[in-house]
Amino acid sequence: MRIVCGISGTYKNFLLAGKTYPAEIFTMNVLNKKRKMNPNSQRTIMVVGHDTSLHYLLGRFAEHGGYQLKTTLENLTVDEVTSANPAAIIFLSPELLETTQSLLRDITNLETPILVCSTAADEVKARELGADHCLLHPLTFDDFQSALRKTSKRA
Repeated sequence: MRIVCGISGTYKNFLLAGKTYPAEIFTMNVLNKKRKMNPNSQRTIMVVGHDTSLHYLLGRFAEHGGYQLKTTLENLTVDEVTSANPAAIIFLSPELLETTQSLLRDITNLETPILVCSTAADEVKARELGADHCLLHPLTFDDFQSALRKTSKRA
């Protein structure tokens, strides 16, 4: 199943099976049934930032891929990362990554993959700031899974 999130101006829409759904009405009913997993067997992905539509989309991608999503605002601490032992940390923008450079230096020895949601124009900036992989808009489930596979093999 291919799910695409397109961002155009202030409107955010989801494209699913050739149909466009506004973010406000895009619900779990549009996707396949919820995957049942043992919560103890799920790996955690931490998301830094506050964008409701992206949180929802990444949450669905994570759930479908067998991950649990933990959301935090910009004030992520080393202790939170250490205790969660996440499979990856996703920053919702290169700007958020830039404001957390001291955190990135402190967690370097943990080898936690850093992913950033960005546009193609910001990809070089995100990589210079320490991103291991960029999730380019429009976001797709296949790209999300591929990024996690690639970064987990390197870690």
